Amino acid sequence: MNADLLSSSTWEMLATGRDCPEFEFLPLRTTLDNLRQRLQSHAATRADLRCELAEFFDRYRDEPVAQRDWQRILNVGGVMQGTLCSVEQVAEKIRGGAALVLAGEEALLSQLPKGNWIGGTIPYFMTVAGGCLCTDRIFVTELPDYVTDVQTSTYAAADLNRIYERHHGNMVSLIILPYGSAVHIEFALNAPNYPGFATHPLIGWVAGMRLDVTGPSVPACFGGSGVALPERAVELRFQLPPNRHARIDVINLFEQGVGDSLRFPKGGLTVKDVLVNGAPRVLSDYLKETGWDPRLPLVADYCNTMVNVGIKQVRADTGEVEFFGPVWPELDYRQALPVTDYVRGFENRLAQISGGEIIFACNCVLNYLYSNLEGRRTGLIVGPMTFGEVAYQLLNQTLVYLAIEERRSDDKPSAA
Repeated sequence: MNADLLSSSTWEMLATGRDCPEFEFLPLRTTLDNLRQRLQSHAATRADLRCELAEFFDRYRDEPVAQRDWQRILNVGGVMQGTLCSVEQVAEKIRGGAALVLAGEEALLSQLPKGNWIGGTIPYFMTVAGGCLCTDRIFVTELPDYVTDVQTSTYAAADLNRIYERHHGNMVSLIILPYGSAVHIEFALNAPNYPGFATHPLIGWVAGMRLDVTGPSVPACFGGSGVALPERAVELRFQLPPNRHARIDVINLFEQGVGDSLRFPKGGLTVKDVLVNGAPRVLSDYLKETGWDPRLPLVADYCNTMVNVGIKQVRADTGEVEFFGPVWPELDYRQALPVTDYVRGFENRLAQISGGEIIFACNCVLNYLYSNLEGRRTGLIVGPMTFGEVAYQLLNQTLVYLAIEERRSDDKPSAA
């Protein structure tokens, strides 16, 4: 156990029991109960808590159930800081110099002062209390104290291809793109072809809007000030210390079904024509005739990775089908198999997380809607529910997260 990986809020949780996850290992539960009683009676100190827990996990280092509970503690250290705050609370954090990734309504984000933050519009969130729609608070992800050299940048569609070329040192990038904008389409279609693709960790999400409200609302991003940017991507870039490194992981519960093979002569975010088992068809006609379940994405095997593409809508005037992410020509897509229990599926996958402090995560708004996640939790992971996820490139109907791990002594830092 490395106590330096745990945040102050995690130690507070362990000492008080408030917002504490349910641990599997009975000896850990007993040890914590005893420590809390001693803390309350002043028979022990917070230093004793740190020392005795370190000894506990060293003693049970070969017990898988103990290591799973240690992972739960690490995850809490990464996600407990993700919370819904008022404009005043967020402004105070910004003025205090905190580095923040924010999500909320444009009317709220536009009130914030200048500082080390980026933001995007979305009103859907996964909180520690469960999924929710919130229009009067801002979801806050605060970067840990050990990050340095925090910088914010904005990109137009024409210069977004430089985002991987600026790599230097032990660097990580968080990015937000406004849905439907030229910069979103540019990234969706071309990110894997950018110079230096995936040479440093890049994670983020696509800003959106409330789905059940019609009107002139346009997704927007914010790059360190209250000025809305509906046509620019924003990036928060920071350095990690030499003894830590970043890991980006994707959790995708969907698998390809065994139905018809769909191949697109022309890719993109909007298509009309498709080859069904090699025969040309109009995609919207095919979807209607087959009773396609809109909750299930198209899934393709992209370089041995299952990539989802969710259907946003069928345009009544043209018959074109609009997607949340791009489809690619020369790939075979099939409708996904149904997920019987979304929450349990995520809990099972999250229990397998290999380590590290999770400092950022986001999930897809389609998962929120189609899996009835309002009021339900997906393990310990919190974050915005978005119009698309970024893990080096654009993804859809997945959960992505950024974990910071302590570098082993035999690891070599990446070259600057």
